[in-house]
Amino acid sequence: MIPRSIYKLLFLAAICSLFALNAVADTASFQQAQDLYKKAAWQPALELFAGSIAKSTGSDEIAAAHFFAGECAMQLSDYLQAQEHYDQVLAIAGDQALKANAQFRSSEARYLAGDVVGAARGFREFADGYPRHKFAPSAYNYLGQIAAEADLHDQAVTSYNFVIENFSTGPEVDQARLGLARVLLATGRGSEVPVCLGRLCQHENHATAAEAILLLGRSKYEVRQYDQALSAFRRIYELEATPAQQQRAHLGAGWALWNLGRPDEISAEISLLAKANDCQTECHYLLGMAAYSAEDWGVACRELEQASVELSPHRPSALFYLGESFLKAENTKRAQEIFEQVVRSEPQSEWSDDAAWGLVRTAQVAKSKIDIEEACELLKTKFPQSEYLALISIVQQTDFSAGKNTTGFTLFEEAVALERDGQFNAALAAYREFLTYKNNGTLRAEGLWRTARLHERLKQFAEAKQFYEQLLEGTSQFERRAEALSHLAAIEAERGKQAEAKKHYGELVANFPQSPQAAPAAYWLALAAADEKDNGEAQYQVDWLLTHCDTTEQSLTEEQTRLWEQTLCLQCQLWAESNNWESIKDLLGENEQTGNSAAKARLEFWRAEAALRSGNHAEASERFDKLTSSSVGIVEAWVPMVSLRRAQLAARREDWQAVLKLVDELDAKHPEFELAYECDYLRGRALAGRGEMSSARSAYGDVLENEWATGTETAAMAQWMIGETYFHQRDYEHAAVAYEKVIERHNLPEWQARAALQAGKCAELMEHWDEAREHYSRALDRWPKSASEKQLAARLKWSEEQLAQQPSTLRR
Repeated sequence: MIPRSIYKLLFLAAICSLFALNAVADTASFQQAQDLYKKAAWQPALELFAGSIAKSTGSDEIAAAHFFAGECAMQLSDYLQAQEHYDQVLAIAGDQALKANAQFRSSEARYLAGDVVGAARGFREFADGYPRHKFAPSAYNYLGQIAAEADLHDQAVTSYNFVIENFSTGPEVDQARLGLARVLLATGRGSEVPVCLGRLCQHENHATAAEAILLLGRSKYEVRQYDQALSAFRRIYELEATPAQQQRAHLGAGWALWNLGRPDEISAEISLLAKANDCQTECHYLLGMAAYSAEDWGVACRELEQASVELSPHRPSALFYLGESFLKAENTKRAQEIFEQVVRSEPQSEWSDDAAWGLVRTAQVAKSKIDIEEACELLKTKFPQSEYLALISIVQQTDFSAGKNTTGFTLFEEAVALERDGQFNAALAAYREFLTYKNNGTLRAEGLWRTARLHERLKQFAEAKQFYEQLLEGTSQFERRAEALSHLAAIEAERGKQAEAKKHYGELVANFPQSPQAAPAAYWLALAAADEKDNGEAQYQVDWLLTHCDTTEQSLTEEQTRLWEQTLCLQCQLWAESNNWESIKDLLGENEQTGNSAAKARLEFWRAEAALRSGNHAEASERFDKLTSSSVGIVEAWVPMVSLRRAQLAARREDWQAVLKLVDELDAKHPEFELAYECDYLRGRALAGRGEMSSARSAYGDVLENEWATGTETAAMAQWMIGETYFHQRDYEHAAVAYEKVIERHNLPEWQARAALQAGKCAELMEHWDEAREHYSRALDRWPKSASEKQLAARLKWSEEQLAQQPSTLRR
């Protein structure tokens, strides 16, 4: 989040800039309000500013009073009133500096009042309208924060990166780096955090340095480098960090110690937090887990019970381990009560099926066959996807002694517990030892599955591949074969073995078409085929997806919805390559999308593009205009095309001012856009349309100098338009040279024929009739079927008639 200190800096900056304005009310009440304002007497200042509004006569004076009234309301946390005042400024102010500040502050007020959608729209409009304003980086930071809070991580990354790449060092850039680091952690890209933070960990501002170090520690923790995480967290102790930062550092160090297997050091590490009321729950949880690791069941029960009293993110896991501790202490009654509480009160928690399995084990220890049957039935009915179901199927539900007598069963249970507790290396050792036993059937298959999956989780792909292959070769009845194939294919793709990945995904789709993994596999195959330009195979897979993906269900998961949208996007892409725009319109008409995903925005792009290609320019213009807001923060190749299409449509309307504004914005936002030469071409058209022929030729020249434009129709058109600018200035000699270059340098018959026609006209206007005849005659010979054929023939006849009327001495 943007800290309060940054908010105050923005506030002071706004004050300094506005006190420098000349257009302020000169009434006594306004001057008195200013004095109170400078003394931070917000309420009386607000009342006086509000009073001066009625007494002022000029619009800028009224606007200034509204602005300062808004500033006072902001300091009083009356954000709705502040917003009303800022909106009044926007409605009446003529001073652009005042309006710019008001627009930023209005957006800020909306955000603080909870109107996130309105705030995002306001910040975007501010950033677009005032790209060089000193508050522009702050606006992008707010956009990044809003996107991050909505889990729109791509948009957040784009906003933060824009600040980092386009503005000089300063507090806003520091905040962008911190915000980007948080998004990277949230999306599992912790390894990128150190580079993102740069030198912030050595920042002269201790609070900024501490925040950076905390994020660095988290990144090391996420990639399981616990010793480095511990070292990072302990660096905070030497800084003048905030109390909240110190707390996070001590807790982070405590968890690192727990993962390093050093639970005896945790108590001393977090001892300074004993009186910190806002982190007592997590302290109890951490101390309870330390005692659990040390097998001190009494302390574990006491601490975990305290940790589970209050609602917190840790409560489900604290309750589960409380039940485990009671079970280890052989207090089966309390263990059963706690496990039942987790299943009942935390049904959506990841720990709920662990607790249901805990009920099975508790009944086993209590030797209650009835409770065993009930617990097994609960696990099967309430958690049908739980991996613990495989353990139930190994032995008879009414007699777990069979399980105890199964070779390696106890070791297998130990491995499962270690994996659940996050002790992955120990769990792997236990699984691999278990697999050395001569044990066939379901239990061995489950061991292979868990070992392969755990190696994959630790990014040990070669080992994971080995165990998945063993599983698929030796256990034909294993229930999760489709899932195993999917994992194996993903590993091969990760290792760059596309042919092997394709083989496994193909087998998955062919043999397990009804499995949840089949549709993602088919989509992968479709994408791979499209990348290889095998559109027939890509279309085959897309057809399979459109047939097998059922979108009539009202409760589609987020993943299913995303896959369906991506499939529609790919179908649009395939049809676009064959100019099948009507089919795109029909497909999207049948599949109206809702939501705020990148794929949904991409579908709206195809809908707009289809309207444009079908000649529905008004509809296309409306759709592309709407896309400007829904595509904010999306980093995909089609996004700059929205601005390009809007500029092209504006050119059709001959709205040259809009064209210039759009192409300038596109150049600024997307400097690496491969179709930048199209922007230069449109800029040339707009300048020519305004009569600025010399500037237009410069823009067309930029097209010709762009290597991406080489061989394109746009390059030929730009060269032709250079000729047109000279032609309209009646400089026929230079126009003819420009048209000749179209003929000589661009192998596009239609434009070459058109250029020959214009070159001939230039010759006519200079009364060089023999040259005109040569242009027309040669063009008809070289491009007999061009669209200009009739005009060329008519001009040839006319030039010959003119030549025939001239004395032979005048013919050239």
